[in-house]
Amino acid sequence: MERVGPPTQGRPWYWIALIVVLALAAEAAVYQNMRSRVRANDEQFAATQRLRLQRIEQRVDTFFSDAEQLVRVGAQACSSTFGNLTSAETIVADMYRARKSADVFGIGVFYQPYAFDRRTQMVSIYDREGSVVSSLDRALPGGGVQVLFDGPARSKVQNYTYSSWYERATESPGETRWYGPYVDQGDSYISTLDAFRQDGHIGGVFSVDILTANFKRLLGEGLGSGDIAWVQSGTSGRWLVGTAKLPADATTRIGAAIPLRVSGAILHLSSDASALYMTNTQIEGASAALMVLIAAFALVAAVILVQRWEREAETRVLQEHQARLETEISVARRIETELRRAAYTDSLTGLPNRAAYMDTVRGLLEQGRGAGHAVFLVDLDRFNIVNETMGHIAGDELLRVLAARLQAAMRADTLVARLGGDEFVVVAPVQGEAIAGAAARILRLIGEPVLLSGQTLTMRASVGVATFDETYTTPVELLRDADIAVYRAKAMGRARFEIFDATMRARVASESELESDLRRAIDRGEFIAHYQPLIRVATGEVASFEALIRWLGPSEQPRSAAEFIPFAEARGLVAALDTIMLRHVCSQSAAIGALFPGTSIAANISAAELASQTLPGYIAGLLEQYNVPASRLKLEITETAMMTQVVQAQATLEALRELGVAVVLDDFGTGYSSLAYLQRLPIVGLKIDQSFIENLPIDSHALEIVRSIVALAGSLGLDTTAEGVETEAQLAIIGQLGVTFAQGFLFSKAVEVAALGALQKFASTREA
Repeated sequence: MERVGPPTQGRPWYWIALIVVLALAAEAAVYQNMRSRVRANDEQFAATQRLRLQRIEQRVDTFFSDAEQLVRVGAQACSSTFGNLTSAETIVADMYRARKSADVFGIGVFYQPYAFDRRTQMVSIYDREGSVVSSLDRALPGGGVQVLFDGPARSKVQNYTYSSWYERATESPGETRWYGPYVDQGDSYISTLDAFRQDGHIGGVFSVDILTANFKRLLGEGLGSGDIAWVQSGTSGRWLVGTAKLPADATTRIGAAIPLRVSGAILHLSSDASALYMTNTQIEGASAALMVLIAAFALVAAVILVQRWEREAETRVLQEHQARLETEISVARRIETELRRAAYTDSLTGLPNRAAYMDTVRGLLEQGRGAGHAVFLVDLDRFNIVNETMGHIAGDELLRVLAARLQAAMRADTLVARLGGDEFVVVAPVQGEAIAGAAARILRLIGEPVLLSGQTLTMRASVGVATFDETYTTPVELLRDADIAVYRAKAMGRARFEIFDATMRARVASESELESDLRRAIDRGEFIAHYQPLIRVATGEVASFEALIRWLGPSEQPRSAAEFIPFAEARGLVAALDTIMLRHVCSQSAAIGALFPGTSIAANISAAELASQTLPGYIAGLLEQYNVPASRLKLEITETAMMTQVVQAQATLEALRELGVAVVLDDFGTGYSSLAYLQRLPIVGLKIDQSFIENLPIDSHALEIVRSIVALAGSLGLDTTAEGVETEAQLAIIGQLGVTFAQGFLFSKAVEVAALGALQKFASTREA
């Protein structure tokens, strides 16, 4: 009998080919699904950006449509009353009162020369209360100024008909033109212009002006976090005005543009797409991993089939193959589950992560279920001290304990997530008065003691709250406003909560402007040093000086450090100010030493500089450059600054002592006031805070505190300085208590180097 071989379907090559086809089909499906999800994300981002761009365009075009209507009506009215000053004033005043938008800053008609007389060619009203310059100008009731052109136009410079804006308007009489931005008398404007004819010739131009700052605000309304809007000329491609400049590195930004109907310009919107790119990258990575797994499965199946054929044990091999295949599929599913969980879980605490927060809040917003919810952003206060003193392992354990405590205390419908670092976020269904109660409860949970590495710690936190309403469209916006509220809570003293409101955003904008001014002032070198003398109490002689920074703004009036130093510290700018002051002190040391031989000069050093390893070397370079003996320079540090970076601060102070620069502890009694670090640190004196000195004549407690500080300093061989001495009574008391030096307005305020010579007469009088 002829032996019949196995059917074709039983041969491994057939099954291998089938598996390869299926694997390729599966990988193609995974790839198509990946492309579909990425495309959907891109389209959603683009649609949101287009919608936001259209809304901005509608606001801008609506505004300029109103301005066009004003300009056309004004031009028509003024052309019919050409040469009649009274009618022109009436028309401009009526149209100023009839303006629809408060953003309209000024309305005016600019006639050709001698339309009225040799002096008056222009009638305008501007929303600039009290700014009456000419004898022909007059202030209007309720604010605003009516401006007339005063004096004949003797040259092209004085004659505005030669101005580029006037020429642009007369290029197409009867057609509305947009001009700007341009600067006039210190203000930046954008004008809507319309030239009118009189007897076949150009009679003049009617204008409606807005401040460029108001137009920027109009562009900025409704922008998302990271959005930048700007207007570009449609003819020259020139950048005209925008909410901000594009960053140099814009690789993670996506732009869109739309023409403005009225102005003929192009409106651009650039959005931060880093979150989109990150999400798409995660999708592509997960898909690639799944495709690798599919290929691996196909390879395993092929190997099993070859082994089955070689062993000629079809049934057993098939069973083994099935078992192995099921195992691999289970592993793949488990891996996929773990990958998905890892994408939405914080690896340290096991809580949901930032991506989970984004998905949860996005779902609430898209499904319209956000009403009645609030976002609580929790930022631990001074968490860095735990890491620096106990180590990062202890810090991580503390975060795990607090995460478990928050999650255990919340309801099932509340999301508790860790955003990263020492920040947590809670999304809870609370509203009304319950919001404050929920925030207070979170603070109590954080404030419960934690036993860590044998030590009991009590943490504090600052909590910012943002409540859902119809103005929010993205999770990032809610997180942004909650972060603003956190910043406010920290500014108010930490360990508290603040609920976001519109005034906070205005405050952030104001602080952003101050930060820009500070950075610009640092670049321009607008800071000078003033010097206040320290008087030796026993003899009345000038013993030393403290250098105090002053900011010379555009008004040339110095601004005291109290107005900007706390803000500079919060924004990381104080280190630059420290280096500026050190250079001023060293460069002016010789002049001061010539007036007051044997005196020293003290400069204040911030926590940022104290933690810098380069500070001693920088000071050594300045001393050498300006030929200043190290003994003439002193540095003043606060207790808080020293305790912020304990280890590095002590190393920096040791290096300064080796250099020969003395260090004084400022504002003693208001910070930690630990005897332990007083014994360890290389300091030569203590400055007693003025809050204790001002109440000396009437407050027995303040008297005892100062007496104790003087006794403590004496036992450690340290000098003492009383700050804020303003009366002879205070001076007499500190003299009886044995204070070494005194400083305050009783002797002199801080003055420039040029004014220090006057103190020589004062010093001789005090000594006598």
